[in-house]
Amino acid sequence: MITFIRSVLVLLTIAIAASAQENQVSFTIQGRMGDAPFVINTMYRTLADDLYLKPTSLRYYLSQISITHDGGKVTPFPSLYILVDHSAPTSYQLGTHPITRVESITFHIGVDSARNHLDPATYAPYHPLSPQDPSMHWGWTSGYKFMAYNLLTGADTAAMKYVTEIHALGDANYHRITVDVPVDARNGKVSIDVIANLAELLRGINVSKSLFEHSDEGPAKLMLENAAQRVFSAATTTSVSDASFSEDAWKEQGGMVSIYDMQGGLIRASSDGVPSIFNGLRAGVYVVVRSMVGRTPHHTLYLHDGE
Repeated sequence: MITFIRSVLVLLTIAIAASAQENQVSFTIQGRMGDAPFVINTMYRTLADDLYLKPTSLRYYLSQISITHDGGKVTPFPSLYILVDHSAPTSYQLGTHPITRVESITFHIGVDSARNHLDPATYAPYHPLSPQDPSMHWGWTSGYKFMAYNLLTGADTAAMKYVTEIHALGDANYHRITVDVPVDARNGKVSIDVIANLAELLRGINVSKSLFEHSDEGPAKLMLENAAQRVFSAATTTSVSDASFSEDAWKEQGGMVSIYDMQGGLIRASSDGVPSIFNGLRAGVYVVVRSMVGRTPHHTLYLHDGE
């Protein structure tokens, strides 16, 4: 009997230790424009409106982040504020936590009302809520810009003459988003990868002419509603196709060639006549995208040998 009890205690100890295993947690947002990677200052064609669009900047706040994991447990990050800037890497380290199997991640677009009307100057310079350049604050009364999207549009690539600025704010537009992301820990790490299909931000918003909306109403309100309802989903590789690939053939076909890592980060890009884009690239698996005006971008999952 004593031996049996000892065995049970050993098993319980092992189970408790396993359940409390600490893993490094990261959160990555892969910006997309439909099937293509979202890249600032890149030209896209919106087929529904027969319009060319070039994003020049896109930034937004995430707050009240929490992770549901391991059978319904919730780990909150109440003090974490992220300023997502799609001109820079969008991968964030959330620290080490007893999380082994993620079920979903929850976050809000914008800044919660408890912080939305405080003085940005009270934060340390490196804090996301401190004064930014360009500014992400609209004064103490209105609070922070939850999302600021700037872009150019035109009927053709040579005449991108229309300027759109949609800067959205307002406590009433603070939306909660939950994304089901089934992820298991691997080698001491938990990687939560979320797709942001940013083409959906402008659904129902006419940007064929210049548009300036800095408010909590109209197109600004709709953009935040689109973000809450249409933009975010669990990352998959279903948009990547055509495993066969020839670097020489790709170069000969022309167009803009962009190389991304498997987290959605832009490694390098080139236009026509730059055949050396693969030179010096480390061995590994990449997503290679060829974009040509008026055609659907072509994606290839490519194993590069490093030569």
